Amino acid sequence: MTKQDRTTFETIPAASGWYCSMLYSDTNHLTDEPIVAWEIERWDDGEHRIGRVVTWLCAQDEVNDCNYPYALRDPAGRYHCPDGSKFDSADDAFAHLKTRASKKTVAG
Repeated sequence: MTKQDRTTFETIPAASGWYCSMLYSDTNHLTDEPIVAWEIERWDDGEHRIGRVVTWLCAQDEVNDCNYPYALRDPAGRYHCPDGSKFDSADDAFAHLKTRASKKTVAG
């Protein structure tokens, strides 16, 4: 049996207050796009190993396949970056994402 045979998807509404905060090219601020739902992909390999991937969904579709640096902002206002960093302010999250974006550009 393949992964596809044992994969399920579920979409659930997001609680209000969740945002994808993106750093678009040539901007000096984060742009917030509301997260409207979460898509959960779950698979079972048949040998008691289970995997899950959670993806945010925004009303503006191009945000969902984001190629820009981003952080997820929770209802309490805390920013969660994909590298595991967490920040309490937009300024700190912006500085972190800007630094990572410039390192990625230099690295190629």
